[in-house]
This record gives sequence, structure tokens and C-alpha cells, in this order.
Amino acid sequence: MKLPEISSILFLGTDDVVALSAIRAIGTALPRTSLHTLSNNTDKVQISNYSKYVRSHRTLEHSEGVELLDELIFRIKDCKAEILLPIDEDSVRFVSMNSEALKNHVKLPPLSPVDLLDSLISKDRLAELLKAKGFQSPETHPVKNLDYSKLSKNFFPCLMKPIRGSGGSDFIKIKDIAGLEKLLGNEKYEDFILQEMIPGSDIGCNILAVDGEVKAHTIQRGIIKEAYSFSKGIRFENNKILFAQVEQFTRDIGFSGIANLDYRLDDSDRQPKLIDFNARYWSNLEGSKAAGIDFALLNCLEALKYPYEKPAFKNCNYLLGRAVLSRFSSSNGSIPTFTDLKSRITDPLPELLRVFKK
Repeated sequence: MKLPEISSILFLGTDDVVALSAIRAIGTALPRTSLHTLSNNTDKVQISNYSKYVRSHRTLEHSEGVELLDELIFRIKDCKAEILLPIDEDSVRFVSMNSEALKNHVKLPPLSPVDLLDSLISKDRLAELLKAKGFQSPETHPVKNLDYSKLSKNFFPCLMKPIRGSGGSDFIKIKDIAGLEKLLGNEKYEDFILQEMIPGSDIGCNILAVDGEVKAHTIQRGIIKEAYSFSKGIRFENNKILFAQVEQFTRDIGFSGIANLDYRLDDSDRQPKLIDFNARYWSNLEGSKAAGIDFALLNCLEALKYPYEKPAFKNCNYLLGRAVLSRFSSSNGSIPTFTDLKSRITDPLPELLRVFKK
């Protein structure tokens, strides 16, 4: 496919490490395009902004409201950006909220309304939405104002999770009522949920959708066991039951944008149950590119209304980080295995900083 000439792209929210995969994907697909990054003011080492593909980086002086919008528009003009790509959910939400003003200055990728985004990225509201739409999901209870006397014994063990969050950070396994009682008085856990632990395996679907239509997708499952974080080894494979559910849910809610949907494949009935909806880019984005779907590039094409044929992904394995050094071998010799080793070697500074920040 012949790609359009794009002079400049501005990434917003690049203090989130998931930005690195998107930057590398665009940097290799569009080597003549100038990439610029904007991140929040934070003490953390922001490794994405040190990628060799980044032409310039600026730190935002404002964090919200009209001041942030004015600063963003100034930066758009300053780097002559043709496309604005929000990376994390806060950035996606802000760009969606201010899309009418921003459209006068830059092209935007597909975005969902803010009220829909809020219903998807908050785990308590996602559970309510799934129930209202008739989709299966794990039993979920907000910790705030919880009447735990109404919880059945069969609900335990369960997981306590932040309402907002990803990657398994701050997950707590609770074995019984006694364990729950020890935590409930702590204000730290008021913005958490309790969620049923479903016996089974993790599986996920990555999508680019426009007005409820899935324009591209990949399905992946972990092949290297992790605790609650994402797997460092993934296999891309078809699952018609899962994708049918993803298509129906996406269509029912009219979702637009990039998203990573985390499911649990229930051992009891082999049915997928949606656990988390991440309305943003994800860490193993380059894995999807290896499988044939370049989500970051397609998102740019959607921003430009540039036509492309609906792509299909291929079955393959993808290894990240130290998993590259493992003795993993496919159970099916016909399935190719790819790694992120080339990206790390050819774009080394973020990797050095990744080690340094630890």
C-alpha cells in the first residue's frame, strides 16, 4: 500500500511507557515524518521521549482546562503537526473533550465521547455497562460503601483492584471475609473494586474501531506465565467466539478509537468474560505489527480519512524483553516467532534508561 506523505505527528501523553511502542511503530513505517512528543511534568524518567525517532520533546506546563488546551494548540502550531495522537487514557479523554476546538488546527484519530470513555475505563462502571448490555462479566463490587455481609462465601477468593489502573499494579488477592475486613477501614482502598476470580486463562483483543465498526483487530493470549501483569510472551491466534463478542459489544456501544480489551476465558463454560477495557495504546503494540496489523499507522490513516483495505492478522508468537533469551519454542513448528530485540538494539537509549530508572 502506498502511504501518504505526513510531515509531522505530535504524540500527547508520552510519559506513559506504552508510548514507546507507538513511536517506534510510526518511526519505522514513516521514516520521513517528524515525530514530536508532549508529556506531563513528572519526576519519573520518561524513556519514550528519548527514542531516536523523536525529533523534539516538550513538557507540559499545565495539566487541565483552558490553559492546557491553549498550550496544546501552541505546540501543534510550533511543530506544524498534521496529526495529533493521544497515547494514554487521560490524553484520549482530554482530546475527545476538546475535539471541536482542536479540529481547527490538526487532524484527529477516531475518538469516542467522554461519557462513553468514562464508562469503559473505570472498572466499576464497565461492570455496570456490561450488565446493562447483557454481556457476561465477573461479579464486581465497588469497595466504597460496600456491605460485605451480602457477599457470598463462594465469592472468595477475590481480587481487589484500583478502579483505574492497568498491568496488574496494586492488585490484592483476598482469601476470605477476615482478610477483607483488615483492608476495608483503609481510605487507600476506597477507589478500588472487589472482583470475582474466574478460573481460566487470559486472552485479549486489540482493536481499531470507527463508529462501532471494527476496522482492524488482533487476538492474543499469554504463553509465558505472569502474575497479574501482561505476559512477556504472547501468541496471536484466531478465536471466533471471542471476536464475535468483541464485534457485538463494540457495535452496541458505538465505540471509536484504539483499545485493548482484556478477557478471561472461563474454564467452566469456555466463554470469554470482559475484565478490563483499555481505551489507549498498549505495551506490546509492536507484537500486533509483527502479526500484520500496524495499529499506530492505521490510526494515522483514519485521522487523514485515507483509504486502506481491511487487514487480517497472522498467527505467530511474539517475545518481549528478557523473554527473548528464554528457551521458548512453539508447540506448533509452523507458527513463526518474532521478538522486540531489533527495536531495542536499533533504538538503544530508551533501553538504557529503562535499566537506569529501576
